[in-house]
Amino acid sequence: MISLTSTAEAAYKLATSFTPNDPAPISNLSAVGFELGHYGEAGELAVKALSLSVDADEAWKQKILSRIVRSFVHVQNYEGALSAAQRMVESQERESLISHLRFLLDLSQKGIDAVALRKSIVMSLPRYRPCL
Repeated sequence: MISLTSTAEAAYKLATSFTPNDPAPISNLSAVGFELGHYGEAGELAVKALSLSVDADEAWKQKILSRIVRSFVHVQNYEGALSAAQRMVESQERESLISHLRFLLDLSQKGIDAVALRKSIVMSLPRYRPCL
């Protein structure tokens, strides 16, 4: 049985070969890559799609920037994620995102593994134990 994502991936790859300067199939290929867990590739494709979209509407650009941020966070490219977040439209969510990305970037520059830190914090929390 052929999976829907592999079919979509093949179709978008074919579309990008026919129109290499059209951001739409590149963006869609990026979305498929993200759903498949290929975050590095998805982020790079989203960056390429964004660079080709000079006349795209703002909502589309924000969606692509969001995918870039999420993809780069997954591969721990916090500088790339921060750069993309700073290009997003001014909002409270954007400011919160930038603050958190700066924190993650600071941790990584100090050599602290954020995943290990999160695990140690969660494991040290008191657990609810029901009793009768």
